[in-house]
Formats: sequence, C-alpha cells, structure tokens
Amino acid sequence: MLSEDQYFKAKSFMKVYKDGLDCLKEIAAKKSYENSTSVFYEKVNEATKKKQFAFDESGNLKKAEYVRSSYFYRLNELFETKVLPHVVESNSCPEMLNSIIDKLKVEIESLKTKA
Repeated sequence: MLSEDQYFKAKSFMKVYKDGLDCLKEIAAKKSYENSTSVFYEKVNEATKKKQFAFDESGNLKKAEYVRSSYFYRLNELFETKVLPHVVESNSCPEMLNSIIDKLKVEIESLKTKA
C-alpha cells in the first residue's frame, strides 16, 4: 500500500508526464503544419514560375488555360473549404484529425485523376 506522500509524488509525476505528452502533441502538430505548408508553397512557387496558374488583382488564385493550373485551383479551393474550417487545436482528439486527413487524401487523389 502507498503512503500519502508516495501517492502525492506519483500523482504529481503523472500530471507532469501528461503535460509533457500534451506539449509533444502540440509541437508535432505545429511541425506537421509547417512542413505541409512549406511543401505546398514550394509547389505553388514552382508552378508560378512555370506559369501554370496566375493571380488576379486581389491576389486570389484564378484558373488559367493549362490543365495543371486547374488542379492547383481546385487544390486551393479544397484547402479553403475543407481544411480551414476544421483548424485543429492542440487539445482536439486524434481521431478527428485522422478523419479529416483521410477525407483530404481521397479528395486530392480524385483531383489528381481529373488533372
């Protein structure tokens, strides 16, 4: 049987451990977001240099004549309609995040086949 002091120390340790895990989850989510954003913007930058799509006067992405450009336009549209409304907070459950990721993967694959 645990003494009161041992119980208190164990409980304190578990709280610190939980806080550490929560911090790691938050860091992982932020790193993942930074990496995916970086990859996306690199692809957009390359496509812009190759004139695969263009921006209007307001800075919004617009459709261009090339097939690849419409893929980027639809990808941008998908991001704005599906991802931004579901911005994941650090304390949300991983099942919700996995569900959103799975739906996005399916939609991105369908866009790839159309392009």
